[in-house]
Amino acid sequence: MKGIVPAAYTPMNADYSVNYDAIESMAAYLKGAGTSQIFICGSTGEGCNLTTDERKRVAEAYVKHYDGDVIVHVGHNSLADSADLAAHAQAIGAAAVSAICPTYFPMNSTEILCQSMQQIAAACPELPFYYYHIPALTSAGANLLDFLEMADTAIPNLRGVKFTNEQIHVFLACRKAVGGKYDIAFGYDEMMIAGWSAGADAYVGSTFNFMTPLYAKLVEAAKAGDMDEARRLQHLSEEAIRVLNQVGAFHPLVKTVISRLGVPCGPARLPMGPVTQAQADELWEKFQDLGLAPYLNPAV
Repeated sequence: MKGIVPAAYTPMNADYSVNYDAIESMAAYLKGAGTSQIFICGSTGEGCNLTTDERKRVAEAYVKHYDGDVIVHVGHNSLADSADLAAHAQAIGAAAVSAICPTYFPMNSTEILCQSMQQIAAACPELPFYYYHIPALTSAGANLLDFLEMADTAIPNLRGVKFTNEQIHVFLACRKAVGGKYDIAFGYDEMMIAGWSAGADAYVGSTFNFMTPLYAKLVEAAKAGDMDEARRLQHLSEEAIRVLNQVGAFHPLVKTVISRLGVPCGPARLPMGPVTQAQADELWEKFQDLGLAPYLNPAV
């Protein structure tokens, strides 16, 4: 992965069925914001709230309509279903595959984590594979550094890790692991500047769906050595995310922002819960008060 990679949302109809027709608009909208890669069916894309068949159809639609690289998340509590989704992603022309570990039974053994990811990655041997590290949601206790060392021989197509965690020291160590071989993509929007300072060159995030220009300017400022501007933009991102969490349910509210920008994104499925029109209006008003308008994705 490289650069700013939106973790794309899955559009829904009012009855919570997947709105496959809207994926073409969503793909064009994300491309129009200047992206070249997207990450689909992950946490943001409600992958774990979709059936296996729905996930396949969503992947097919994004691969068909997005003019760029589509990284497909295939994590599932059933490793057989994960492997099936991985093989499908390879067959339809995805650029890469990623997976969280199974989450119901605690994943505290590095060896078992490696065996689990090996089973998934083996189903898509021609594609780069990324382990999706998000312990806040998976509760995985396996040691990530030990996993990279073990997987170096066990998983030939392992390309790296999607790292969604605030432990920057672990991120740094992973970047140096196995001679710096692996691509460690940073996945914490409100800490992007910390990821950049730790050497990240790929970022995956939910709020990239509507604030791509802000994050592009943040990276541009950091690269130019203008850290005051980079910090200002990071603070604005953090404020926007804080407001989202204050007003209501994060992902359902972000989908209302995308809808305001012209893509019918619809609601989010349970257990995320619904949001009201009053909450959506309150969020939009607060975003205007923050001065976010110049940093939002172009409306379509």
